[in-house]
Amino acid sequence: MKTLITASIVLMLFAVTVKAQHMHHTEGDQKKQKNDMVKMMGDPVFEQSAEGIKVQVWLITQEEHKKKMSEHQKEMKHGDMKMDHNKEDMNHGDMKMDHDMKHSGHDHAKMMEGTHHIMVVVTDESAMKEVENTTVGIESFSPSKKVEKTELASMMNHFGGGLTLEEKGKYTFTLVVKVGEKIVKLPMAYNLQ
Repeated sequence: MKTLITASIVLMLFAVTVKAQHMHHTEGDQKKQKNDMVKMMGDPVFEQSAEGIKVQVWLITQEEHKKKMSEHQKEMKHGDMKMDHNKEDMNHGDMKMDHDMKHSGHDHAKMMEGTHHIMVVVTDESAMKEVENTTVGIESFSPSKKVEKTELASMMNHFGGGLTLEEKGKYTFTLVVKVGEKIVKLPMAYNLQ
């Protein structure tokens, strides 16, 4: 009986250790992916702090977005091969990303619509980590005052979506960030040359 109890305790400790290592590895991977994504996008076009959250926004053409994503995927696959991951792991990661986008009500094709891609990162200013229970939307006002409302898709560590910016001139935006029950509205502007 003592052997059975001891074996059970050893198995439970082993399972807890493996789970903790997996969680640490997963958190580290997510931070690395976020840093890689931010590095890939360059400097944000807008950055502001309000009510304890920091919001960073990148806005690029869909053509630039496709090119950057293609380069990023090549780097990830090259990095995975260096780390000796097998193809099933890479496919599993792709399926998870695809599942996350579909789960949030958005599909990849919809995110590639429009002329521009917007990426938003929301972090807790005090803890400097991703804010939980968040949604992000944007209202776009064209130079001729046409209004477009877009709900951004939640991805692994950022929000993204497609915008249609066809007119030359100054666009104004209202970024609507909902954290739990709190709503923060941030105005920003962008000049399309």
